Amino acid sequence: MTIVKISLCVVVIILQGGAYTLPAWGTAQTPKNLSEKDKSQAISSLKLESPAFKDNGYIPDKYAGRGNDISPPFKWDNAPKGTRSFAVICTDPDAEGAPWVHWILFNIPATFNSLGEDSENLPVESLLGTNSWGNIDYQGPTPPQGTHHYQFTLYALDTVLDLKEGATKAELNKAMEGHILAKGTLVGLYKQ
Repeated sequence: MTIVKISLCVVVIILQGGAYTLPAWGTAQTPKNLSEKDKSQAISSLKLESPAFKDNGYIPDKYAGRGNDISPPFKWDNAPKGTRSFAVICTDPDAEGAPWVHWILFNIPATFNSLGEDSENLPVESLLGTNSWGNIDYQGPTPPQGTHHYQFTLYALDTVLDLKEGATKAELNKAMEGHILAKGTLVGLYKQ
C-alpha cells in the first residue's frame, strides 16, 4: 500500500508540475551556466564509436599491453550546442581496486569529432592525466585473468578545464562537476 501511495505522489508531482522531470539515476550533472529551459534538456548522449572494435566487442591486441599498447581510434557525434571541450576517461571496473584508470585525456577542442590511433591528431592544448600506474599516458588492457570490460567514456563540456597535465581522475571529475553537457560510453572487452 505504501509503495502505491509513493508512486501516486510522484505521478501527481509530475502531472501538476508540467515541465518538471525527475533526474535519472546516474546521470551527469546539469551545467551551471544554462537557462532553466536549457537545464531541463541539458544532459544528452554522445554516440561514441571506434573503427577498431564494436560496443561490447573485443579490443584488438594492438591496443593492449601485450601489443603495441597504443590508444584506439574513436569518432563521435551528437555534441550539444555550447560544447567547448571534450574529455575521455578509460577505466576497468573489473580490476582489483576498481576502477583501474587506463587513460585520461582532457581539453580536446570542441571542433574535434574523432581521435586517431595513438591520438595521432591530438592538438597541443589537449592534456593527458595520470593513470592508475602513475604514468601520464595511455596504457592498454592487461587483465591478469578473465574477461574485463574497458569503459571509454567521452564527456562534452561547456568549458575548457583549468587543470594541468597529469591531473588524476578525481581531480578531473571534480573539475567537470556542473559542466557536463553530454556523455557517451563505449565498452571494449579483453582477456589474456
